[in-house]
Amino acid sequence: TNVIHICCLRLVVVSQNPWSKLTLGPSFAAWLMYVCYLTGLCYTPLGWSVQPTMTHLAGEMFETSGAVMSMFIAPLFALFPDIIERYVRRRFFPSSLQRLKLKLSDSRVAPQTATAYKSYP
Repeated sequence: TNVIHICCLRLVVVSQNPWSKLTLGPSFAAWLMYVCYLTGLCYTPLGWSVQPTMTHLAGEMFETSGAVMSMFIAPLFALFPDIIERYVRRRFFPSSLQRLKLKLSDSRVAPQTATAYKSYP
């Protein structure tokens, strides 16, 4: 479970626009599919025949406080270096796209002067 959380969250952290619906939507959909898959393995006869050790494991995860804490704390520790690296790159070594977005968001710069290319009639 932690691996799924870390992978989905890391994809959000390293994306160009982490708060976009095009980033968060697929990440949430992937997590939702994982929950469906886990539920199918833990609570259906088909899941029990494929993975007999998974019987009712999803519910048992939430009965142990250590397991619940690890689902929230482990991704934070695992993603901390990525978040720091992302901040340093964005702040001190921005990409061309990030520089352009910064120019466009600056209220003192007109949008025509911040374009990456000029279109000629």
